[in-house]
Amino acid sequence: MNLILLIFFIGSWPNEALAKDGNDNINFFNALTIDFQKNFTGTINNKLGVVFQIENKGNELSGSYFYIHKGIDIKLTGKMTGQHLEMYELDYLNNKTAKIYGELKDSNFSGIWESLNSMKSFPIILKETKTEVDPLPSKIEGIYKTLAKDEETGDDTPCELSITITKNEGAYYYHLKTNMRDVDGKVSFDRDIEAKETYITFEGIKWAEYEGDVNNKKAEKKTIGSKDIPVGIDGLFTESEITIQNDGNSMNYYVKFNECDRKFIRLLKE
Repeated sequence: MNLILLIFFIGSWPNEALAKDGNDNINFFNALTIDFQKNFTGTINNKLGVVFQIENKGNELSGSYFYIHKGIDIKLTGKMTGQHLEMYELDYLNNKTAKIYGELKDSNFSGIWESLNSMKSFPIILKETKTEVDPLPSKIEGIYKTLAKDEETGDDTPCELSITITKNEGAYYYHLKTNMRDVDGKVSFDRDIEAKETYITFEGIKWAEYEGDVNNKKAEKKTIGSKDIPVGIDGLFTESEITIQNDGNSMNYYVKFNECDRKFIRLLKE
């Protein structure tokens, strides 16, 4: 009786849902797709680190991904047919900007990332990870300021610094103000899912002084005023605070803001 019911069930199943193995034999059980929520880490073009969060419900895919050194979530939508995934990345207006397609086998995905604007394409390789992916803070925009006296460290050395973060067309921007300068630029994020830490980078700000790591004998020593002084200042980022290490030590000497005398600059969100 059970065998008769199974034969009837298979015979009534849509043809497009049936999968074939390497010998062209129909494998009914492999054709059934199980809903899932999975996280993946990997690379695009063998060098750009990415983290994917994908959910499958009834072969309808949704989720997001981000570049580790940019950190902004990019929305995903698509379909799953057997082991084949076809997804599109969407911009802030939900316009399709790129296509991602390939095969999901066991815990690995390999395929192609293809721009819909330039038609450039690159290989994409992902591997499932059990590590949880913490989201960016829900409200990033706002004004972050130093206090005349840091209540946590007791440091009251001069340090008047404020950063205003805004969002426009899906991207984040900053306005930095100190007693010496006003600077505008773009914001990016570094998201370390293993350490569960997020760093914010204010692009385009040149460090005040930099001599480099004296232990790195292969690196040419850099002097104040050198064209090799780093550009871009980062800090540990949480929902309500940005902490920037402002200077190094004798073994790795640098100063990021010379208008601030504090080793650690804590900017609290208003």
